[in-house]
This record gives sequence, structure tokens and C-alpha cells, in this order.
Amino acid sequence: MNRFSRPALILAGYVAALFGAFVGVALMEPSDPAQAQGGMQAFGDFLSFWALFGLFSLVPTAYALYNSRGSEKFWRVFSMACLAFAASGPILALLTRRLNESDLLLVGLFALLRVLATPVLCFAFFVFAFVAPSRRAREFLLASAALEAAAGGYTFFCLGVLGHWLV
Repeated sequence: MNRFSRPALILAGYVAALFGAFVGVALMEPSDPAQAQGGMQAFGDFLSFWALFGLFSLVPTAYALYNSRGSEKFWRVFSMACLAFAASGPILALLTRRLNESDLLLVGLFALLRVLATPVLCFAFFVFAFVAPSRRAREFLLASAALEAAAGGYTFFCLGVLGHWLV
């Protein structure tokens, strides 16, 4: 492949992911739009779009990372950044219970959106660990996936099983 075909292929993958997310949201239209609440439907479509785009864009992202396997410094910095970002997941999962306090409303909202992204991020870090060239980068990325799984598991347990936040 020449110098410009790889970036063009990666860009085409992101365009396809964008198209796939649009199509996925369009297919999830409610059967009776008169019964759907407008704002709730729009926010659900917004979250569904970004979840589908995040999932579909894993393929071009993994391909881009695969092509950067020769740069050990990049992978060292990338895996450490992923681990630092994943460490924020459990912390923000604990902050989501503060959604009703007016002084932390914005922090709680961002915490909730961050925690809702944990399934896609967990899967992404797991896929990136298979692409990583060095053992240390793989370990950091697998630890990142484990932290995301812990944050997602805590959120599912609290909201899905208990119906309220634990802490």
C-alpha cells in the first residue's frame, strides 16, 4: 500500500461506521411514534447513535493501531493514557449518586455519561490489547478493560439489580 491508501482506508472505515450508526438508529424507530415521548426518544436516539458509532469504529481504529505497531513509544504512551482514563471509570461511577445535589449536577451528568460508555470502552480496550505489540502495553490495556468492566458491573448491579446507587 502506498502512503495515502492506508489513511484513506481508515477514513473510509470511519465514514462507514458513521453511516452504520445512522442506519442503526433509523431502524430502531418506535412502532407508534405517537406514544413515544419526544425528548426521551431524542436522547435515546442520541445515546444509541454514539454507542453504535463507537462499536462500529472499533474496526478502523484497530486497523490504525495495527499499522502503528512499529512505534514502541506510541504504544507505551497510549496504553498508559488508556489506563489513566479507565481508572476514572470506577471513580465516576461512585460520583453518579450525587446527581441530585445541585452543586455537583454537571459533574454527576458527565459521570453518568462516562459510566454509560463502559461497555464499548471495555470491549475497545480488550480489542486493542490484542493489537498491542509489547507485553507491557497488553497488560496495561487488559487492566484498562478490567477497570471498565468493574465500573460497568457496579453500575449494572446498582441500577439493574438494586434500583439505586449503593454508595
